[in-house]
Amino acid sequence: LTMKEIGVGVIGTGFIGSKHAEIYASLEGCRLVGICDVNQERLHAQCEKLHCRPFTDYRELVERDDVDAVSICLPEANHVGASVDCAQRGKHILLEKPLATSLEDCDRILEAVAGSGVTFTVGHLLRFDPKYAQAYEYVRSGGIGNIVQVKAQRNGMISAGYGAGRGTSVMFHVGIHDVDLMLWFADDSPIRVSAEKADGVLGSLGTEDAVLSTVKFRKGAIGSVGASWVLNDRLGSGVNASMEIIGDKGYISIDLGAERGLRVFSDSDGWLFPDLWHWPSFGGRMGGALEAQLRHFLRCIREQTPPLVSGAEARSAVAVVLAALESASKGVPVTLGS
Repeated sequence: LTMKEIGVGVIGTGFIGSKHAEIYASLEGCRLVGICDVNQERLHAQCEKLHCRPFTDYRELVERDDVDAVSICLPEANHVGASVDCAQRGKHILLEKPLATSLEDCDRILEAVAGSGVTFTVGHLLRFDPKYAQAYEYVRSGGIGNIVQVKAQRNGMISAGYGAGRGTSVMFHVGIHDVDLMLWFADDSPIRVSAEKADGVLGSLGTEDAVLSTVKFRKGAIGSVGASWVLNDRLGSGVNASMEIIGDKGYISIDLGAERGLRVFSDSDGWLFPDLWHWPSFGGRMGGALEAQLRHFLRCIREQTPPLVSGAEARSAVAVVLAALESASKGVPVTLGS
């Protein structure tokens, strides 16, 4: 694949999948062959805009010889089947987070990938956000010494809770971002997880309003991840988040408040705080962390190098989330296997 364009397909073109497709269509060295979605109206509108082929069955897309790689952007319940099928057909895979919602499903995916020789990574996007990426490099350089504590909070809007909450958890949708970052920064094995939940607003959907979890690491560090999705959409920010990393020789603070350095006011919409990090769009192109992630994926395919996010790391994040949900449900700490 070093001398030719990488042919790419996108499976699932909801909120995040449509952004994958738009970025691939604009990247040099790759060609967006086709996109797949069951929503015909959305599918054909996007294909017309991006000049690619429409598919309503992903198997037809991945059976094509000119498709070398895929982004799988399906609901998490559909990750296993699509991932296994793509791996068996020798397609390189970028799977949107979470890897899966059970360890059995994680292992089914990883087993299929391991035997296929394909490049495989999971879309833990925030590792490509320059704020977290620079913090990670500073931690790895020894700049703040040994990690003592990692503390994170991420708050989503209630429209996300109502829109995505049925049948999933705020920890899989929101909290897993910070669980992955915490594990990345700590570079240590989590051994025990405790959690509490609140579900007075969204409980009727079978999901939580908020979960607060704490993690104990093997070498002694502790971490906490708070995740919620009940903020009023009139806040205008989509999400706000913060993280503190405390070492025995220093401290790092990351703050993604509502304003994000740019605010816009209009009579019709009130205050808006446009996204500057994940997928900012200007000059007719989309940039930011998602574009950096997709470029990294394509580079790993070309150079046959391991991706920044491994399948094993993505599985570890799922294990911590599942332990947090079990602890919150049972009211007792949960011990993780080695």
